Amino acid sequence: MRICLILEGCYPYIFGGVSTWMHQYINEMKEHEFVLWVIGANAKDKGKFVYELPKNVVEVHEVFLDDALRLKDSGKMLHAFTEEETNSLKELMLCRRPNWEILFRLYHDQKLNPMSFLLYRPGEQPHLCHRELLPRAAAAGVRQRHRC
Repeated sequence: MRICLILEGCYPYIFGGVSTWMHQYINEMKEHEFVLWVIGANAKDKGKFVYELPKNVVEVHEVFLDDALRLKDSGKMLHAFTEEETNSLKELMLCRRPNWEILFRLYHDQKLNPMSFLLYRPGEQPHLCHRELLPRAAAAGVRQRHRC
């Protein structure tokens, strides 16, 4: 059997509770292959594992949160969101249940910069974040920590 593990902020980058548990789990299940999708904070940590990966780890995919900060922004929002995309983005921003298939298509397949959705430039049409979500959050008494 091939088992996929999605791990955030732990194995194989640091020693500790969850990391130790995952390492033991993989080592004890030698009859299975493991694919690791690991999420880290900083791309500078790529490949810097503190554990020697067991032979039954057949793939490791590393994803880093700070990669989004390095994406180039063209300076303009060239993508006109469909109603379906707009609804999924609203759901995401309101911490509800977005349609992940649509969001993955936007950001992975179409290579849309995730940061550009949140940016507002004078002279441009305000994005969904500015038109609808901030006024709603303010009306609900939510303090704005960061500007969208």
